[in-house]
Amino acid sequence: MAYKRPTAPTEPYMTPAVYHILLALGDGERHGYAILRTIAANTDAPSVGPTTLYRSLRHMLADGFVEVADERPDPALDNERREYYRLTARGREVARAETERMGRIVAAAQAKPLLAAPRPWAVGMPVDTPADIPADIPTDTSADVTTRSWRPAGAMGGA
Repeated sequence: MAYKRPTAPTEPYMTPAVYHILLALGDGERHGYAILRTIAANTDAPSVGPTTLYRSLRHMLADGFVEVADERPDPALDNERREYYRLTARGREVARAETERMGRIVAAAQAKPLLAAPRPWAVGMPVDTPADIPADIPTDTSADVTTRSWRPAGAMGGA
């Protein structure tokens, strides 16, 4: 997915990778590899490799979302070639605005009937009879009498 520069904090569209980099830096300064490890620790985060990370950081530096930290940890404990990045005030503002935007999207989705209640035939829950299944579901079915569940023919070894 290409990087699209946000035009204003009120319109902060960004790639998932950029958003997760901002989240990783929300806890404090990190070098590139530590950012990658932090993103990887989040099971819902996209897969971010070194190329995506450093390309995104380059754009984020240009946009003023992050800056290179001046102070470094004790040189005996750190590799001197590492650059540490930290969020700027603008980066925090854009991350907050993006989080709020996504929250509004989730709220709108949760208000839809689509997410109101799971359909038992869609998630493998038992149903009482094939008559409980809507007409748009295939009618070539087999009933598993041991679990009283319905499944389409051919699914999981059905006839």
